[in-house]
Amino acid sequence: MTQTFTLNDLILGLYNELDQNSLEKNIKEDPQLLTELKILKESKTFLPKVFFKPKKATTEKILHASKFH
Repeated sequence: MTQTFTLNDLILGLYNELDQNSLEKNIKEDPQLLTELKILKESKTFLPKVFFKPKKATTEKILHASKFH
C-alpha cells in the first residue's frame, strides 16, 4: 500500500489546518498514524509558547498603506 498521508498532514491536523474528517479517515485506514499523532501531541506540549506582536509603528504603516489601495 502506498502511503499518501504524510507526517506533514498529521502536523496540519494537529493544528486544525486539515479537514478533520480526512484525518479520522486516514487514521482508521492506518492505525500507526494514531500512534504518531499522539507522539506529536505530546511533543507539542514541550514547545515554547510564544506570541509575536509587531511594533505599533509597523501596524500604522500597514494601515496607512492600505487606505491607498
